[in-house]
Amino acid sequence: MNIEINHSYLGKTKKEIENYINVITSNMKLSTNEVYSLTRKNWKNMDSLTFKSKWQEQNDQSSVTEHMKAALRSYASSLAYAETQYKDAQSKAIWRSSILW
Repeated sequence: MNIEINHSYLGKTKKEIENYINVITSNMKLSTNEVYSLTRKNWKNMDSLTFKSKWQEQNDQSSVTEHMKAALRSYASSLAYAETQYKDAQSKAIWRSSILW
């Protein structure tokens, strides 16, 4: 059985996933600031308080957003591990072949 992989693509994909997590986090912060500004300045009644409360749930650790980010972190971690394992295996194979000569 032959395994062919360019392990650097694993690291590149891991970085792209991490960048996406950062984008999600940044966008959620911007959106939260907008919601807070809206409910402080331009929308003041019980409906706005209810909306703000529901919005805050999106930032809780049990929110769909946080679960998605956790899953993405897990994928990134798996790619980092795979990259290391493939890189080590490749180095060992090169070393073993070099001592044959």
